[in-house]
Amino acid sequence: MVSQKEQVYNHIKQLYLPFTIVDVGWWYQISYPRLPSGKIDYATPMPFNTLIGDGNTPSALTDVRDIGKYVAKIIVDERTVNKYVLIYNEVWKPNDVYDLVEKMSGEKVERDYVSSCSLKPDAHS
Repeated sequence: MVSQKEQVYNHIKQLYLPFTIVDVGWWYQISYPRLPSGKIDYATPMPFNTLIGDGNTPSALTDVRDIGKYVAKIIVDERTVNKYVLIYNEVWKPNDVYDLVEKMSGEKVERDYVSSCSLKPDAHS
């Protein structure tokens, strides 16, 4: 099954239009957990404590405030024409992010590990 996004990308390619597809890492602002005390809730737009798999798969992370700066540089660089570009600031394992939040806050964070298999769409839907 091809996603709508992929259909658009494929259509652009079939028309031989120049393109640059920019993907970004997971935003820092939504990559850290909610603390039991709630003391950082003001800075956590989408608090959740769910980790995919065992929480040890490295993820590219991007500060949402940097995306515009990166895109501005990417779209004027002729080397990016007809390319896919991934932008990110750092690579972290989710467990390491949670460990750092616990260390800095002094609070124990609940971790809800979810199997990646349970996230796959049902083939019959």
